[in-house]
Amino acid sequence: MVLPSRAEQIQAMASSYAAAWAKDGWGSLDPQYLLELPFHDRTRRRSTEWRLKARSLSALLRFLDGIQSKIIIDLGAGVGWLSYQLARLGGTVFATDLLLDKLLGLGAASLYVESGTFFERVRGDLERPPFQDGSADIVICNASLHYARNLEATLSEISRILVPGGLFIIMNSPVHRDVTSAARAEGDFRSHLERLGANVEVTSNYHHLVRETLESEIRSAVGPVGEVRFATGRLFQSTRFVKSTVLRMELAGFPLIYARKPK
Repeated sequence: MVLPSRAEQIQAMASSYAAAWAKDGWGSLDPQYLLELPFHDRTRRRSTEWRLKARSLSALLRFLDGIQSKIIIDLGAGVGWLSYQLARLGGTVFATDLLLDKLLGLGAASLYVESGTFFERVRGDLERPPFQDGSADIVICNASLHYARNLEATLSEISRILVPGGLFIIMNSPVHRDVTSAARAEGDFRSHLERLGANVEVTSNYHHLVRETLESEIRSAVGPVGEVRFATGRLFQSTRFVKSTVLRMELAGFPLIYARKPK
């Protein structure tokens, strides 16, 4: 749901976000690029990040172990690559995002549908997902929860739309154990977004999450918290270790965290 009172503000934010991330090397209008995500980045501009996303997807699918007949909401879906992968496996999927453009938003998702894999595309806000109470078996925030303006409100809404016993999953969001490192990394990336021309609302809505706080809020809003561990790869680990040592800070991890709403 996009409130009429915020429509103009949201459109400006969405346009600013899309322009900044395009400048940063994300996205392509090549149809084959979209169809191969996350397993191959045809642009080669973000191969490291996409390899990690591919590993997290594989871990997610092993964890879910079958999604036929499940209603899944991909909250903050971007181009819809995760929705596409889940729909291919038989899930009833709703891709939800504020962005509608064809490079980084739901406008790109039409390509997946045209290729023969259908999923619904719905414009909506993280904090106001346009779904009825208890309508989803699974809600996934894939590289999106760290853009929530109000984490507590967002998690409350996620709990609302989950069925009793439903599953909430976070993946591909930056999470730290060290509060100081999280604040430093968040500030550094906000400055990076400013240099790319992002407006104030985009930069102020970008967060690095702190593990202890995140898990506490998830437990309060949704239910017991767990983690699906997966190998991030030697290249990713070694590169991050060197960078962490040079910068003298803890770099973000990108864990696959889940919570189940009590029945």
